Amino acid sequence: MNLSSPRHNKLLQHVCNMQKLMSWLRIKFQSRKSMFAFFATCGVATLFMIYLLVVSFASLGIDFLSIPSLRALYPTDLANSYYSSWQEIYCSWSEIERERRAGTFDNNEGIPRTVWMTWKDNDILSFGNVQRMKHENENWKFVLLNDTDIIDFYERIQLEDEIVKTAYRAYSLVNSQIGAARSDILRYAIMWYFGGIYVDMDSEIFDFEALYELSTRYDVILSREPRMLEYAGTERKKLLQWLLVSQPRNNVFANVVKLIHHNLVFDQPRGGIRSSYNVPMRELTVWMTGPNIFTRGVDVTMMQNTEEENAKIYIYGTDYDGLAIKKAKDIFWGTATAYSQRKNYRSTSGVFRLSMDEQETKARQHEDEHVNGQNNEEYNKDHVFDIK
Repeated sequence: MNLSSPRHNKLLQHVCNMQKLMSWLRIKFQSRKSMFAFFATCGVATLFMIYLLVVSFASLGIDFLSIPSLRALYPTDLANSYYSSWQEIYCSWSEIERERRAGTFDNNEGIPRTVWMTWKDNDILSFGNVQRMKHENENWKFVLLNDTDIIDFYERIQLEDEIVKTAYRAYSLVNSQIGAARSDILRYAIMWYFGGIYVDMDSEIFDFEALYELSTRYDVILSREPRMLEYAGTERKKLLQWLLVSQPRNNVFANVVKLIHHNLVFDQPRGGIRSSYNVPMRELTVWMTGPNIFTRGVDVTMMQNTEEENAKIYIYGTDYDGLAIKKAKDIFWGTATAYSQRKNYRSTSGVFRLSMDEQETKARQHEDEHVNGQNNEEYNKDHVFDIK
């Protein structure tokens, strides 16, 4: 072995440098304990920097798991158990519609075994709560509606269903930046047309079968929020709508849709409905499309109903008496922040509803496009559901 070779000299140089470093550390820290404290401090500082990076990404609505190289860091066992591609475990709404038209959709004693959710796209890897619900309830169909699916649903079904058409009009009136309000309107339309279960993406149901068993005796299953609602000289707990359970075509949801549309169109300034310091966007959303107007819609329905029809509406205590939770665990922190930002009612100020002039112009343009499209063979081909 040639001890004078360049490679050997380079190795000796590295060893000498390491010895110098260790000598400097011993002199600097005087003891092993102080040296350990130094490295521990460096480790904590590194973790804190990673935390700040996560916060920075989340504040911009960016989810770490949307980055392929970082997604690879997710636990492999969970990935293999829960996180298949969405195409393999979720149904499309058009598939459910074909079943409905063929008469094979709602053949249960209770509600349709279909769970409806909405998200901006199909990448829901980091919603561990949703994946867990699907994994543990394989006899339920989970339908994920993304932004494209929502418009597709409205465009097709409004042609033959008046309530869905009214919901679409209300949906179009609301500022597209207010995701929470548009999501509210969509869930009422879905529950009216399809029935089943609607659940928010950040919520979790613990016992699907308990809800299903109850639905064999009741047409609509609702629950209350802990917060109070005051209107028409009364005060009581408002009804929640982050989880809805119903048979299709129940008048509760028809009345809620009509109330929302009426509130957006009539007795309102043509220049648009705007939030303000006294009426922030969150409060405006809660009153115009959220729990407050939903509670009013249920009240209207129960006043119209017979005693027999009201006996088919079951209302739990607070938050379904523990059968579900509004803010689920096991959601990646960045995703939870992005979900909150998608609602966009806490920080957004300005226009809630478009001006009537803007809306009427959009409606005329849409009507012209629709009339022209009806004569288009490709349009007709795409808008027919083949049930064979």
